[in-house]
Amino acid sequence: MAIRDIARQLGCLRNTVKRYLKEANAARWGPQAARLTKLNPYQGYLLERVQAARPKPIPAAVLLREIEDLGYDGGVTQLKAFLEPHRQAKADDAVVRFGAPPRAILGKRALYHTDNDLLVGLV
Repeated sequence: MAIRDIARQLGCLRNTVKRYLKEANAARWGPQAARLTKLNPYQGYLLERVQAARPKPIPAAVLLREIEDLGYDGGVTQLKAFLEPHRQAKADDAVVRFGAPPRAILGKRALYHTDNDLLVGLV
């Protein structure tokens, strides 16, 4: 394929295409390596605490105080970001309501709804 055709398909200049074809080890995009954070030395302790407390979650503020006693000097944002994938998903419990069907009272008039929220009448 010609350089002109490649440039046209990519929407860039021909010189840009030439430069990347010439460079054998041109910068390539890809996944970045995980960065070291202040939280890294405490991750094992945090995972043990989260596992031991299951099924109830431990608030991040409590865990922050515990690791601060161990020497952590970072913030709560990194801690929350680390804990998020390790927290147990909340169960979608069904809400059971007793009583009359929902209605919106508008002055003297009321809109009455059936169980599937269709308008039944205007009083």
